[in-house]
Amino acid sequence: AGVAAAFGAPIGGVLFAVEEGATHMNPRILVRTFVAAAAATLTVRFFNGPMHGASAWGVLGTEVPVEFGRFETRKYAAWELIVFVLFGVAGGLLGALFNQVNLWLSKWRMRHIGGRGHKRFLEALLVGAVIISFNFFAHFMAGGEAPVVTEEHGMDPHANMVAPENPQAQKLFNMPGGEAIKALFHEKGTFDQRVLLFFGFTHFVQMIWTYGMGVPSGLFVPSLLCGAIFGRSMGQLLQHLHGSVTSPGTFALIGATAMLSGVARITISLAVILLETTGEAEWGVPLFITVMSAKWIGDLFNKGIYDTHIELRHVPILEQRPEQHMKTLTAKDIMATQVVTLPATARMNDVLRTIEGCTHNGFPILDTCGHFIGMVERSTLHHVFLSLRAREVALAASDGSAASRPASVAVDSDDGERDLEASPPSAESPTRQQHRTGGGKADLDCNASQETCNISDGVEEVEVSSTASVVPYEEMLRHGYPRLAPAPTAQLLPPRWRPKQRQISGEDGGRLVDLRPYADCSGFVVQEHTSEPRCHMLFRTMGLRHLPVIGCDGSLRGIITRKDLIDAVREAPSSQAQHQVEAAVHEPAWN
Repeated sequence: AGVAAAFGAPIGGVLFAVEEGATHMNPRILVRTFVAAAAATLTVRFFNGPMHGASAWGVLGTEVPVEFGRFETRKYAAWELIVFVLFGVAGGLLGALFNQVNLWLSKWRMRHIGGRGHKRFLEALLVGAVIISFNFFAHFMAGGEAPVVTEEHGMDPHANMVAPENPQAQKLFNMPGGEAIKALFHEKGTFDQRVLLFFGFTHFVQMIWTYGMGVPSGLFVPSLLCGAIFGRSMGQLLQHLHGSVTSPGTFALIGATAMLSGVARITISLAVILLETTGEAEWGVPLFITVMSAKWIGDLFNKGIYDTHIELRHVPILEQRPEQHMKTLTAKDIMATQVVTLPATARMNDVLRTIEGCTHNGFPILDTCGHFIGMVERSTLHHVFLSLRAREVALAASDGSAASRPASVAVDSDDGERDLEASPPSAESPTRQQHRTGGGKADLDCNASQETCNISDGVEEVEVSSTASVVPYEEMLRHGYPRLAPAPTAQLLPPRWRPKQRQISGEDGGRLVDLRPYADCSGFVVQEHTSEPRCHMLFRTMGLRHLPVIGCDGSLRGIITRKDLIDAVREAPSSQAQHQVEAAVHEPAWN
């Protein structure tokens, strides 16, 4: 929405969100993104024109915060496509240089200045004072006259705050970024090359210095301005040497595209944003060629500036493809083994104590043999408790009741019947019961293909029907499931059920809750030997939040989240180097 509002480009804003802001995209998210971008663009067009006196209230025009105008010449020669490719190469090289130097500067800031505090504030004041002072006195260094405020313009900050007789290039030091870009695109005169290159170099240094600072300095407009300066300079040179049919302003557009693409490594969204901003679909092919050339060259050296700062701040965003060194890892290498689990049937106190004792959003459901049944989300449990408050019923009657659907019971000729599914939970402490993720075989031999436990050789299955009350799915839908998020668990329960220090007093706290009807038993699971790229692909394409890892016997061995994948990417190089050192130490010496 922000990109769409700034440039008046709703389609470009949506593509930017798809390309840079999301690790998973489906039609529902795409439609919501487009509605937000369209609403932002409509709001800006409604207010921006009348507020600046360009149109009457109620008249929607083309006035947006950053608007580049239309080009008079829409022609280019075939040989100039090679020049556009070279522009892309230069943009990729400058972008890689920008990213590397800014990375060094950002690491220095993190070590010596920090993310907040008075040092962060003082740095912003110092950098702002230096840049403003430099731009004010830059006219002397560029060989021009001192800036003066004319009577015609008065104190209008958007007017060219230099005398009319000053060269055009000197005006760039005092113009806002959007107006400077528009001037470089459409001015028919010739900018002084020395002043133009001097302004381009100083602006490039200022852009490196300010990005990542504690102010919203932005990246789009500064990068576009820097690229437009070098593009305009090369366009004037080509027109002087060869008499190109393409105007210098068009080369400024190509240079701006190459610079921003080389810095941020955005391709399709950038091309569409510039097409919407300029209203010139004829420049589609040159823009596509430029952005792809800049991205390919820049990727040879480092990552884009967005990915670089995402890694610095440890934001859990998955890349489109896993790193090269991750392809040898398996699910067993990256999974979390200390998993908070829930039994198939548990007491109310145990369930509330578990979900309130952690911040996880998904809980694996295990049977008494340790076999994985499915995943239940925290929000689902909240909706169940919300429905229970309305119905004032428990899901199970007492300790001896069966499950809410047919349960498997193992019968031994000597020992008799034993209810495995509806048996009360063990008297272990909550911590030990939550972290129990292994097979849990003890004196039972669990069979992964069935929901029975082989106690002895003579075993048969018996179906036992249940009369326990279960909250219907329609009841949960009436309370907004699954879209409406309910209040915290403590607020969902009746007063006599509300936990005091994570405990429900009275008989209600001992009621058995059967969690199997609410578990997702058909979700994605992987084996221990599944490759890391396969797990990465499932998270990217299916939008998963949790990925259980099960063993060959059906028992839960661990769970993978996005954070586990990202942590594995950061830790893999160091562990890989350690393995190489150990292999070199233990390698036998051959004579």
